[in-house]
Amino acid sequence: MNKIPYSQEFEKFWKSYPRKIDKTLAWEAWKKLDPDEEDISLIMEGVEKWKKSETWNQGYIIYAERFLKRRKWEDDVESMDISNTFTI
Repeated sequence: MNKIPYSQEFEKFWKSYPRKIDKTLAWEAWKKLDPDEEDISLIMEGVEKWKKSETWNQGYIIYAERFLKRRKWEDDVESMDISNTFTI
């Protein structure tokens, strides 16, 4: 079986992300973003911000692929509620 060569930066993101489903799809979204160092820092800060949110703490965590595709790290987490963020 061939192992997919994920980047170190993506592996750090994946390790931090609380919902570990569809890693290869998340990897494809990551590669499409092609984040630079500043982007990676913002993405990681966003994951940490979302981890503290009411939505995620109640278990409504979107797949990592969608987090990346939808650029959820840019959202104002404090103004969100479950009714407008839950989509798997």
